[in-house]
Amino acid sequence: MAGAELEVYKLYGATVVAWGGGPKDEEEVDKWKERIRQIHEMGIRYICSNAWMLTATCKALAEDPGLRKAVCVNIKGEPIIVPWLWDQTYQGVPTYWCCTNNPRFREHLRNQVILAIKAGADGLHLDDHLGTAATLFSQRPGCLCDFCIKRFRKYLKNRYTPEELKEKGIEEIENFNYREIVSKVTDPSHEKIPLFDEYQTFQLKAAAALVKELGDLAKKLKGKFIPISANAFGLLPHHLVDSHYLDYFVAEVPHYPQEGRTPIYPIFVYKLADALGKPLAATASGWDWAYVKEKNLTTLVKVWIAFSYAFGHRFMVPHRQWCFTEEKGTHWYYGPIEEYAPLYQFVRQNAVLFDHYEAVEQVGVLYSNLAFRRGYRAALDICEHLLNTNIPFGLAVAGDDWLLKRLTEEELSRFEMILVPEPIMLKGEQKHLLDKWRAKGKVLSWEDGKEKYVIQHIISTVSLESGRNVLVLPRKIPDKPDTPIVCHILNRDYNASEDKMNRQNNVTIRLSYKLFDGKKLCKAMLFSPESKPTQLSFETRSNGVYITIPELTLWSVIKLDRT
Repeated sequence: MAGAELEVYKLYGATVVAWGGGPKDEEEVDKWKERIRQIHEMGIRYICSNAWMLTATCKALAEDPGLRKAVCVNIKGEPIIVPWLWDQTYQGVPTYWCCTNNPRFREHLRNQVILAIKAGADGLHLDDHLGTAATLFSQRPGCLCDFCIKRFRKYLKNRYTPEELKEKGIEEIENFNYREIVSKVTDPSHEKIPLFDEYQTFQLKAAAALVKELGDLAKKLKGKFIPISANAFGLLPHHLVDSHYLDYFVAEVPHYPQEGRTPIYPIFVYKLADALGKPLAATASGWDWAYVKEKNLTTLVKVWIAFSYAFGHRFMVPHRQWCFTEEKGTHWYYGPIEEYAPLYQFVRQNAVLFDHYEAVEQVGVLYSNLAFRRGYRAALDICEHLLNTNIPFGLAVAGDDWLLKRLTEEELSRFEMILVPEPIMLKGEQKHLLDKWRAKGKVLSWEDGKEKYVIQHIISTVSLESGRNVLVLPRKIPDKPDTPIVCHILNRDYNASEDKMNRQNNVTIRLSYKLFDGKKLCKAMLFSPESKPTQLSFETRSNGVYITIPELTLWSVIKLDRT
């Protein structure tokens, strides 16, 4: 995070710095030009993250009175301090939340983009991309500065007819002041604040529009396409409003190390990124890293790395990762390079087993963005069940007024069956399409007791025949039946009390003949971070191919050649 020493890049075999720092002013441009030049000479691409949509930093605020006036304010007109940066001050000035609806802060962000491109950045990463919108989730009802009030008034006027506005209690839009409405509310809960849904949507879409503006500026200055990413925390619904403007995600994803088990939620996030067609480079949250640092959970972090690559994504190198606790504030985790680098080098040295491969997805799980944002998280429970039973699955995403993505016939046709958590909260064309699939007998509503039904009616293309807590993840290069299949084998038998993996011997898996697209398996090679590649024997039976892995510590990859 924010870059590292050049020697560290070499040790990890890095190809891209996805969350790098950048110049803060004109005086720093030449220094960053030289640094980026050195990084380019190493064959690494460098993405600048100096356009920070959260704040201008406490130092910049202390030195620039104009920026100090461009901060978010609460109902009392008081500046809002960023809760997780309470310990960051400069000359007595705290780290205030800056308002992305304020022209002065927007000017500052545009200038940061200009500096990044001058320095030679290959792309732009936007941290805290929600900007002012995130204040609604931190301190309801969020920022109520004059610029937010004015822009909200314009948003309502353009979105609703006079009759619709009257239904919402707004008689005269030209003189409407949301701050006056909110000032009468004594209960700050979401349910008690008038027009909160509208205000939330306005702020999120305003932030998304700024993301597009900054991205367009970067591409114009560069004179060619450059990728844009954002820290879309956990790929939660409010972090997906600008997803159609992004080329990929570089995001904090909660891993919940306190649970003492291999990750579940990050896997759901990887599947969601797949469905959105956006690559993801994940890291854990600041709270997660603080826990890892305190407990020295090196092996658990290795699990996170292995799972990320096995599911087709990436995991940020655990070097200088941001930690946060209420007691200590900001601090950093520098993981042991000798422990982590071999995993990354394993990926780099075996790139042919990773590049262009996509997950085999037998069953689809409907993800309704509206239902998820309303608190209905059954889709996550279904995914966990499918993981536990080794049924290959993917997500079918149904968007809403926040998420542009829509269900398509092509997307649904990829799956043998669609599992649908209730309520789905769909309408219009998306509901019609799902009903069409339901009439074909390809939709199963997930309710209590459906777990056994799924197991009985879906014959998985893979299965674990011996061993415990092992994931079997087949991957293919689409539309290329002559290329090898790869199958990632992940050990989930993690010993939390000792922070170690319980090694397993003679793990046997079954692979359905359907995986081989009418061809025959002719060779199986085993690749593991801990050992040299070895050839595996296999047995063909009536219901598939059986392969035994002699020893599984953390993660192995089987390359399956077919003829």
